[in-house]
Amino acid sequence: MSALKSLEGCAMTPQGRTMSPRMVDIAREYHFSCRFYVTNLSSEVDEEVGRRKKAEEVRIEHTTRESPQHVTGTKVLEVNLEAPIHLSTLLEDVELTAEGVETSEVTGSYIAPISNYILHAEAGDEVQQLVQNPVANEESNDGEEANELERLFNNFWWRSSSAGNRGINWHSWNNMSLPKSKGGLGFRNLYGFNIALLGKHCWNFMTNPDSLVSRLYRARYFPNFHFLQAVRGNDASFIWNGIWTAKEELRRGFRWVLGDGESIVAVRDPWLRGKETFCVESSHRYEGRNELVSEFIIPNSRQWNISYVQEHFVEEDARAILAITIPQQVRHDRVVWAASSNGVYTARAGYRWWYDQMFGTSSIPQINGWKRIWRLQIPHKMKIFIWRFCRNSVPVRRRLNAKGVTLPITCPMCLHDIEHLLHVFFQCNFARQCWDHVNLSYDMRAVEFAPYWLLSKVNDASSEEVVKVCTVLWGIWYWRNKKVWEDKSFIPALAMDGSFSTVSEWQKARRKKPGAIQKDDQGQVNKECRWSPPEEGVLKLNVDASVFAGAETFSIGMVLRDHLGSFLAGKNLRLFASVSVVEAEVVGVREALSWIKDMHLQSKRVMIETDSLLTVQAIKSKEQNYLEVEAVIDDCKLQLQHLMEATIHFIRKQANRVAHEIARIPCLANCQNLFTSPPTCLLETFLFDIRK
Repeated sequence: MSALKSLEGCAMTPQGRTMSPRMVDIAREYHFSCRFYVTNLSSEVDEEVGRRKKAEEVRIEHTTRESPQHVTGTKVLEVNLEAPIHLSTLLEDVELTAEGVETSEVTGSYIAPISNYILHAEAGDEVQQLVQNPVANEESNDGEEANELERLFNNFWWRSSSAGNRGINWHSWNNMSLPKSKGGLGFRNLYGFNIALLGKHCWNFMTNPDSLVSRLYRARYFPNFHFLQAVRGNDASFIWNGIWTAKEELRRGFRWVLGDGESIVAVRDPWLRGKETFCVESSHRYEGRNELVSEFIIPNSRQWNISYVQEHFVEEDARAILAITIPQQVRHDRVVWAASSNGVYTARAGYRWWYDQMFGTSSIPQINGWKRIWRLQIPHKMKIFIWRFCRNSVPVRRRLNAKGVTLPITCPMCLHDIEHLLHVFFQCNFARQCWDHVNLSYDMRAVEFAPYWLLSKVNDASSEEVVKVCTVLWGIWYWRNKKVWEDKSFIPALAMDGSFSTVSEWQKARRKKPGAIQKDDQGQVNKECRWSPPEEGVLKLNVDASVFAGAETFSIGMVLRDHLGSFLAGKNLRLFASVSVVEAEVVGVREALSWIKDMHLQSKRVMIETDSLLTVQAIKSKEQNYLEVEAVIDDCKLQLQHLMEATIHFIRKQANRVAHEIARIPCLANCQNLFTSPPTCLLETFLFDIRK
């Protein structure tokens, strides 16, 4: 067999699999170039390359150059092809070294190390999507490679600054990749992050089926069914293996939104929004059935055939189906990402969902203090120290001894007791004097585990106290290290003064300009937030929605006031539907816009205020919302176009209390209450808003 395989007839994937003729035709519209260091280049291959070059059967150039230090006995082979043919399809018995792949000299070219291609900049976006992206492939051991990279990252993080000292890995990468709100540092799990990135390909296949890449892969791998039902198949390409793996990892996060019901198989596909799995319950009644959802809708009426649904589904499934509102405007069924507010898949949302599915439960105590640590107004090095304290990874001598480090375990400050967390930070004479100097005293006799005590303190105490506690703890450890490593001793008063001076200087440098919005360590605005009257001649309409857990109803409340804060009108209504909070808020805005027209206020300037930021963003955004609420959002946009003087704004929940209280006034389902004066039950709230 020839040392160089023929380029004619078909192209090969990076794993040597044959590409379909259709893919070859598409790929030949573009120009690819690549360069590799190649080891063990035999003389036979050398001669064959030269013969092919002279015959102009393929444009190949190779030169000998000085090898890099990490690659020995190499040559450089430059290949320019009309199709993305991997080098291994040209050379037999040739070993490629991954370290030897280097960037092409072609201006604007792009290197994709995983596929070993360098794609010329003139290639279109769709072909780049086909070739250049990383692939998480079960056959390529990407999970093992990710674990190895995470091990290296972990070693780097915990490595000591001392030469030759690799340090102690106090926590695994899985623990450090937990979200900060759950006790981690928010690093990314590499395998999961790669899955989330590949999820973008899955999303593009489902939302942009007419693109070049979508048509190419559909023709090859799922010509007769939807992408979510695609199988890996035999002799699958390297890239498809990765995309298919991502689809399987993420598929439980996708669901169908009902349109015409012509694409959804009722007993197979995830489409029941009211159920956790979005699917019907497992039942022998459903075996062998493949009815489409459209068969359960009365033709030309856009209503459920209730008796037919109850006859063919178990009670729980029938109730979930009948709770779904059929859109009155006929549109196609579509797949959405269930874990986002607009149904659009993003890598960030995909990673969060994947991580919660894989590592949702943790042995770390789920206390709000974890999140508050990172909002404290203290230097970042102190935050890292407090995090380590709460994770029991402060290198006190007893912990070091347990890790196999040979050293004296007595406290270096008092030389009397074993150095452990409770002793060095609370029981040692130096520590007690530090606490006394800042007028803080805690009874630690009943405390068995100091990290849990501190985490509870961070969660429950006031901001001022938490900052003082963290500063004292960091100061004790800082001056203890001065004693250990520099043999310097300080009296506790001076030590604490120096620690608090560090915090004070940091806060002064970080202080924002006057007038800027300040937030405390809970993420809340540091000023009293209350309703403000509009300008003279402008009316303000506040609206809020209330969704009752376990009930298939929600209520809406709204109040209209003028520039003096006078109560002009109020209204609440309760609607029968099972909706999310965002949907209820959007429906509330739509009802408020309709109410403006009912009261003939089209010519008046009206400010509509809601405490749902997602609602305001959805109505003002030009991007499409893929969820069921899209029809309501479009209706709001249309009404705003007709009400030229009406505007919509976001306010904080504390400034929307009157509308919130009106929404919670009892009201029968599908009925409404109108108020011409403030209801007695919310007089206090109403007067608080207008009090100067």
